[in-house]
Amino acid sequence: MAQKGVTTVFALDGLLAQRLAKVCLLCLTLVCISPIDLQLALAQEQLQKVSWLRGSKVTPPGQARKVPPTTSQSPSSLTFTGMEGGTNPATQTLNITNTGGATLSWTASDTAAWLGLSPTSGTTTKETDVVTVSVNTAGLLANTYTAMITLTAPGATNSTEQVSVTLTVTPALPTIGQSPTFLTFIAQEGGAPPTPQTLNITDTGKGTLSWTVSETAGWLSLSAASGTTTTETDAITVTVNIAGLTTNTYTAPISITADGASNTPQQVLVTLAITAPVSTKAKLTWDPNTESDLAGYKVYVGTASQAYGSPVDVGTLTTYEILNLQKGQTYYFSVTAYDSSNNESSGSAFRPASSSSCPCHSYLSRRERRHPPVPACPVSPTHSFMRRPRPDRSPTTASCLR
Repeated sequence: MAQKGVTTVFALDGLLAQRLAKVCLLCLTLVCISPIDLQLALAQEQLQKVSWLRGSKVTPPGQARKVPPTTSQSPSSLTFTGMEGGTNPATQTLNITNTGGATLSWTASDTAAWLGLSPTSGTTTKETDVVTVSVNTAGLLANTYTAMITLTAPGATNSTEQVSVTLTVTPALPTIGQSPTFLTFIAQEGGAPPTPQTLNITDTGKGTLSWTVSETAGWLSLSAASGTTTTETDAITVTVNIAGLTTNTYTAPISITADGASNTPQQVLVTLAITAPVSTKAKLTWDPNTESDLAGYKVYVGTASQAYGSPVDVGTLTTYEILNLQKGQTYYFSVTAYDSSNNESSGSAFRPASSSSCPCHSYLSRRERRHPPVPACPVSPTHSFMRRPRPDRSPTTASCLR
């Protein structure tokens, strides 16, 4: 029994020691009691005498048994997924904490060359240490790979712990490659259509790429709608039709899809710029025909040989100015003479014009019964003239001015 002022404690067993400690609150302070360990200290922090029975023990203040560190890690396993030949999967974290006492000094190691840890060692009391776990899929074929991260902490109650790591590498997928990534066409309103362009499709991944292309604009057309490629390049001709389009900028996407491709769908933007027409004029002049029954002249204009529009009857004028010709377009001109009986001569034959002058010849023969005029050579429009090559023909010359 323990009483106030008595400096001897008899610990018969753990339960009795607890009861005795409660009685002696005025003289003793309880530090720790267990069935095998009984630690008592005097209120004045001085233990004068200790006796024990049946294995119970009393430990003086400041000499209590230290609690060892304990390693705790989360998660208990890590899983990564990557693609053969692709980018590395995102890094993950492994958290290490000390759920025991004292200080936990730990080191981390792994068993795979494709696995990386940072940092690989540290110390912690109650804070959490974070280890970044990364994998490198370079050179790895499609398969499932496993490895272990081992945590070692000397002096800890669990000095060795392990975290499993699983890496799944999936087979490489085909990848859509398109070149160029955009197309631009420029044309003049009412003029000739722009030159077609080429869209190239390749497989920049692995396997076979089965592709399909489509467009949504009525003015846009593609030479192929689908195809397959492994290493070769598939070329698609892209054509625009400007008929009926007014001055404006038009855009439309070409959509490229491929089932199973890693980057499907893809788009190629097509821009069509229709500019305002630039007009110019051509002036035709010729020497008058001296035949007495001459009734007048007809002027033919076209954009292709033998493809003239309706003639313009200019009467007996020997000059005619053609307006609203589109700059850059090649035109064909022909002049005929007709008499009072409506007999029409053959047309003038123009040779191609240069930027300065374009010599050409015309034969306006007497009473020549010709229906359509013969084709003239192209003029763009530039200078040209017609002269009488033989004395038995009517004197006729002409020039066309820009």
